[in-house]
Amino acid sequence: MLIMFEMNHVGVHRGITPVEKKMEEYYQYSVLDEIPENELERLCRMAARVAQAKFAVITLLNGDHFSVKASVGVDKRIISRSLRIAAVELNEYTLIEGADGQAVLKTLPIAQVVPDLKLFLTFPLLSGEKKLIGTLIIFDDQRDVLDRNDLADLLFLRDEILAKFRSKAQELLIRKYSVESKGFQQRLQKTNKIVHDYKSALDSAAVVSISDVAGDILYVNEKFCDITGYTYEELIGKNQRIVNSGYHSKQFWKEMWETISSGKVWSGEVCNKTKYGKVYWVETTIVPFLDENNKPYQYLSIRKDITEQKEQDDQLLHAIILSQEHAREKLSDGIHEGVAQTITALSWRIQTLSEMDHYKESSEELDQIKAILKETIEEMRSIAHQLMPRALTTFGIVSAVETYIAQSQNEAQNITVKVEDSFNDDYSKDELFGLFRAVSHTVDLACSFDYCDGVDIQFTGDPRESIIMVLNGLALETLTEADMKHFSNTLRQIKKSFDWNNWVLNINFRDTQSITIQLVNLKQG
Repeated sequence: MLIMFEMNHVGVHRGITPVEKKMEEYYQYSVLDEIPENELERLCRMAARVAQAKFAVITLLNGDHFSVKASVGVDKRIISRSLRIAAVELNEYTLIEGADGQAVLKTLPIAQVVPDLKLFLTFPLLSGEKKLIGTLIIFDDQRDVLDRNDLADLLFLRDEILAKFRSKAQELLIRKYSVESKGFQQRLQKTNKIVHDYKSALDSAAVVSISDVAGDILYVNEKFCDITGYTYEELIGKNQRIVNSGYHSKQFWKEMWETISSGKVWSGEVCNKTKYGKVYWVETTIVPFLDENNKPYQYLSIRKDITEQKEQDDQLLHAIILSQEHAREKLSDGIHEGVAQTITALSWRIQTLSEMDHYKESSEELDQIKAILKETIEEMRSIAHQLMPRALTTFGIVSAVETYIAQSQNEAQNITVKVEDSFNDDYSKDELFGLFRAVSHTVDLACSFDYCDGVDIQFTGDPRESIIMVLNGLALETLTEADMKHFSNTLRQIKKSFDWNNWVLNINFRDTQSITIQLVNLKQG
């Protein structure tokens, strides 16, 4: 079957590999212009010599562009117009010769250039994709039969021409890949530098870690190691809980995990602890890394150390609270020394009047006034005690706590106080204020739960000055979400009661029957 040059897409089709596709592009767009024409002229002359023919032509197809790249015995421009519509078979070769081929030869367009055409031989030049990229054409007006040995040599020469094309194509391909690779490497280096600069900027400004979806640490930067006290090796593979201070509630962590596991960014202030137990505060942003299904597969945590800021806030709050405590003390003294004493003096005066003869008729009314005054005095003293127990600065924390329990609404609760001889009840006024508020808040907290079985308070000095409060009947498992929120808020109030530089607040939830709150003096022991 004859196929026109213009039908250059006809051929065997199969799956095209990327390399073959690239090679084909070079066959069609680069190779024709890259192979020196003197090389093709040499091959063309060799073909004519082997065939003992007068004419030989090498034609090439570059996409839709047809050109004669080499010719022997005929002008390229003239032969080009005649070969533009010449036909070839996509077989190994096509040979028209002898008396039987004369009728066909006369119909070929090339006969217009060589009228007495007697032999016509074409070898299709096919790419690796079996696409026609050109032809080797040999024709003659003298010889009418081709020797079969010459045909074999011409087939070999055809292969040499294709080898030349493919070699040049590979050379160009390598050159192209080299240029592209160099450009890619340059772009990659530039991108890597940008990423490196971003990372350096982030590492220099923030505490950074990356963890998997389970919270296990995959990466930490130097600042993370500095603030936590752990080495890189100690942290990798460990869970983020390694720095959990226990300050935040279960609900706090639940809301955080629900946010980031849904692919959303979470931000908040977190209280952590170092390897050595010291707490620190960080302003934290957690960014989920999402896979192709928009599911988190890693979490990037960016933190800013705000410990100093929190400490300044706490110091300011402590100063405010301390100022309030002094105001309470002054008001308590005013009530006790002023109003209560005045009312007491008035009560004595009424007592004296009731004993005089001319007031005996009004003794019943005076007794009623005395009863009201006595009740008022007791109320004023109770208010003064709640504002600031006089026993606190006079007799110490133990006496103040015992008085508070006896006079408060909690006296009906099962509250016991045990004082060991090793306890030293000698503290500054500010420390006494803070300790008293911490103990009274804890007692009020425990008694606010109906299922609390009482509070055992122990003052001990062994091995350190400590106040241990055991809340019986309470356990982490028994606290409802609302109770836990109330519990956490009270603990925050306790922590804000006074300057904790010399004290530490420990909470133990491990017992299933009770919760233990312990105030420990770090200066002692």
